[in-house]
Amino acid sequence: MRWVRVARVISFVAVLALAAGAALSGVPPRIQGDFVVQDDTYSGDVAVVEVDGMIHDVSGFIYGGGTDGDAVTIFFATPFPNSLSANDKTGTVKQSQYSQIRFYVTSDEPAVRGLDLTVTPEKCAITGTTSPARGKGRVQVKCSGPGLYESITEARLTSIQAAFVADKRVKIKVNAKDPAKGTLSIEIKGSTFAEQ
Repeated sequence: MRWVRVARVISFVAVLALAAGAALSGVPPRIQGDFVVQDDTYSGDVAVVEVDGMIHDVSGFIYGGGTDGDAVTIFFATPFPNSLSANDKTGTVKQSQYSQIRFYVTSDEPAVRGLDLTVTPEKCAITGTTSPARGKGRVQVKCSGPGLYESITEARLTSIQAAFVADKRVKIKVNAKDPAKGTLSIEIKGSTFAEQ
């Protein structure tokens, strides 16, 4: 009698496993994890595209040397991404507005050029795409308008611009008469791989 009960339990478990497999087969597979995008020309430009369950975002930074040896880093992030598309080969995450930009400058003259400022301009979109199957990724940042440079002094802006003058994938434009008309665009394009 006991072996009959054991056989029924095994049979029941097998039926559950088959049912679960059938249910899952209707769900298309997609890439999963954190994927680094390393620029193939400017090694100091790095981003991460995260496609992980219910969590998805894009973050990264660019780094350069500013005025008189200043160290300039511009960080970016999508705190509330509003678009995700992914399949078994590629994933794309996007925030179309209100992305975060952090300007961080360390300087021998901190009172003049030192800076640690995070801004969230309304017109600030970030898009990150990773294709680990091809080993290629791309992240684009496009910000403009009020809230981008208005709180940054001219000396600090000069140092920030100097840091990326040779980086053709970074464009920092500031209207001297009206900083609200400034723009920032960043492109990181190169190899992509799963973060370990």
